[in-house]
Amino acid sequence: VNVFCADGYAAITNDNATWTVIEALTRNLEEGWNWFSSYVVADAEDVQEALGENGLQIKSQLGFSQYIEYNGMKFWDGTITENPSVGMYMIKTSQAHEMTLVGNHVDPSQTPITIHPDWTWIAYPMTVETNISDAIDFTPEVGDQIKGRNGFAYYFGEHTGWGGEINTLVPGHGYMYHSLAEDTKTLK
Repeated sequence: VNVFCADGYAAITNDNATWTVIEALTRNLEEGWNWFSSYVVADAEDVQEALGENGLQIKSQLGFSQYIEYNGMKFWDGTITENPSVGMYMIKTSQAHEMTLVGNHVDPSQTPITIHPDWTWIAYPMTVETNISDAIDFTPEVGDQIKGRNGFAYYFGEHTGWGGEINTLVPGHGYMYHSLAEDTKTLK
């Protein structure tokens, strides 16, 4: 990946020594745990490849993967299958690392995120920071919560809206949504 491109893009070398400019997500990960989601089309293997030896573990709501060394071989092993454009990953790194994923931008209208009763790990597949009230396109229940790595927001009702330590959802970051509804809801 070439770093001499405008933010949001990367250049890759083709077989014939030419360059192709494609969309990219670059996220500075801190040493330790990071809450991550992707706005470019990617899967668990893409994230593992972008982390390389800097990654120690990846957890999703339903699976995990860890970087291991066995008999002189180093590789990722685990059960993670969720798409980082739909569900959040918790990524543990051995050191600070700039991770770049390349691919087409996710089309949020074609990538619905299902919010289940209780806790759901959700992605934020947008390229711009958005106010929580604008990002949540359904009517939350009073008492619903969104938790980020660095804070939370609580839904107080239609007239007050969301309040708490976080006011916006940030590209490349993942969140947990706690729904008090008895049925599922969908983010589009």
